[in-house]
Amino acid sequence: MIYLYAGLGTAMLTAIMLIFEIGLGLTDQSLLFSDQIKNMRQKHTVQAYDRLFLQMLSRSDDLSAIGTGLFGRSLCSQIMCRINGIGCRIGNSKSSNYQSLQNYDSKVFSPSLGLWSSACVLERPLASSNSVHRVLIRTDQNSTRTSYQLFSCVLKSTEVDRRCLFERSS
Repeated sequence: MIYLYAGLGTAMLTAIMLIFEIGLGLTDQSLLFSDQIKNMRQKHTVQAYDRLFLQMLSRSDDLSAIGTGLFGRSLCSQIMCRINGIGCRIGNSKSSNYQSLQNYDSKVFSPSLGLWSSACVLERPLASSNSVHRVLIRTDQNSTRTSYQLFSCVLKSTEVDRRCLFERSS
């Protein structure tokens, strides 16, 4: 008899939670706080941008258009050419695959120092937040398979030192 009551209680609680979840789904609400939702969306957005940059730096046609062995401003110039079609060298041109990267800018306020001084630095303000996505691309000295390495972070636009934590520590 006790098993019957335990089973009925579990079934009732499951049904109540199901009805509650359906109600939240119908009204497009969530149990998560709005800040948590905004941070999750921002994380997915940044990851999508990183994937596009990685695609650009790993696909053979994009890589041959950009060129290998570039660094600093010249690398930034050819990456921005691939995105915007401006300042292209011969063999490089705008690619429609990277249209969503158009708001990145290579005119950064905090240039990289030390180990990162030869990196191409791109920044983009993130929509509906006071954050900035900072991307660093540098020549890969250790690998013959890949030509460039990608590093990125999200910073508050109000920070005094707008460099990624890994930049500051090296």
